Amino acid sequence: MSLIDFPSLISNFIWILALAWLLVVVSMARWEAHRLGIRLREQLDKSTQQVQLNIGGLLFCLGMGLVTDKTWQIVLWFILAFVFLIQIVLAARSSNS
Repeated sequence: MSLIDFPSLISNFIWILALAWLLVVVSMARWEAHRLGIRLREQLDKSTQQVQLNIGGLLFCLGMGLVTDKTWQIVLWFILAFVFLIQIVLAARSSNS
């Protein structure tokens, strides 16, 4: 008998990691915007920043979808995660152009 619920541990780890990731992305964007003398909004609007923000959103939605036990909530979180995945692809394409 295990005292640790590993599936719950992993799913909670994913959304907490996502929030930490988003904090790092915004913090680094703020530092870079200050260094370049531009507004934070302009820095976050860059496609590389958009990809990083969307990765955080994707991980958060996946983690929350794995935490909940109601089917309709799982479906909604995974739909939102899919939207973030589409945003990642679109942002990556625009950065390559």
